[in-house]
Amino acid sequence: MGPSLAKYPHLEFRRDTISRRAKQTKGIIGELQLIAKHTDGEHALYRNDKTSEYWQLASAWNWGALSYCFLVPEISLADWNSERYIDPDELIVFVGAVQNYFTQDSNRKIRGLKEHMEKLQKAGLFPKEPTGRWFGPYVRENVIPDYNALESRWNA
Repeated sequence: MGPSLAKYPHLEFRRDTISRRAKQTKGIIGELQLIAKHTDGEHALYRNDKTSEYWQLASAWNWGALSYCFLVPEISLADWNSERYIDPDELIVFVGAVQNYFTQDSNRKIRGLKEHMEKLQKAGLFPKEPTGRWFGPYVRENVIPDYNALESRWNA
């Protein structure tokens, strides 16, 4: 990344970090150049010409569609247009739902857990897995549970 990371660190998995960054975003964006708008109409990619850093703008729907930006690795426009970076707000919502779901002891005893979770997602009863290009510090293995491993551990 670059020098901005010290002032604007990667967003932690807490709701208040999204709200705080949304308040900072107008000031951050003012120093950046818009280089692409995503076809989904929700995301934009910016570049800081002084530092060569890249930033992605997203809308946090669970926060009332608040716009916020975050540092991302350098990427070609073609690659970004085909798959934007994953949004921290989506990760926060998903991780919170998973943690809440598995606090109930009965949910840890379900057989065929992976299939069960997929059915809940398909029915709209559980958030779908976040979509987008993963990048550090947002690592798939730290967000998306290995349901088969969880089931084996809980039902051993």
